[in-house]
Amino acid sequence: MKFYKKNCGMLIQLAIGFLLFFSSQSLSFSSPKLQFPELRAHDLNGRRHLLPNDLSSPRTLLFIAFEREQQTSINSWLHALKLNAEEQQISWLEVPVLKHPWRLVSFWIDHGMRLGITHENRRAHVWTVYTNRELFLKKLDLQGTQSVVLLVVNREGVILAKVLGDYDKAKYQVISKALQN
Repeated sequence: MKFYKKNCGMLIQLAIGFLLFFSSQSLSFSSPKLQFPELRAHDLNGRRHLLPNDLSSPRTLLFIAFEREQQTSINSWLHALKLNAEEQQISWLEVPVLKHPWRLVSFWIDHGMRLGITHENRRAHVWTVYTNRELFLKKLDLQGTQSVVLLVVNREGVILAKVLGDYDKAKYQVISKALQN
């Protein structure tokens, strides 16, 4: 009986500790904003850039892609937002994020992308990054590279909105709201 009372008391203390710990966690009202990491990039016209410092607008929509096949998803957004038009209301960039070792053959990779994008203005919207992709994913709180990631980022690198995948109206509302505020 002593053994039961002693262990029961310990279990109650443990349960109270868990409740206190988890209740204090759920009461945390201020969620920290994600910060876009500082990255060196270059556009398809050969100009070098530093993200997020070189963003041209107070709020910029970034299309983060990890695989060539994700271009279809980006195109769904570009078409829906009419970002291929001459007059654009949204500041945007397409940012292919490639693993650092690919930098050794970046000339060929970039040349291949340039062949697919013939207009100089459109090429200026593609800023390629060669970096430690796993660290990049961790900093953006991403679980993997299977989806395109859309971010609304300010010049200080604060991420104001984040959605994943193809265009849909609900995701558009999140992006639109972040771009307007």
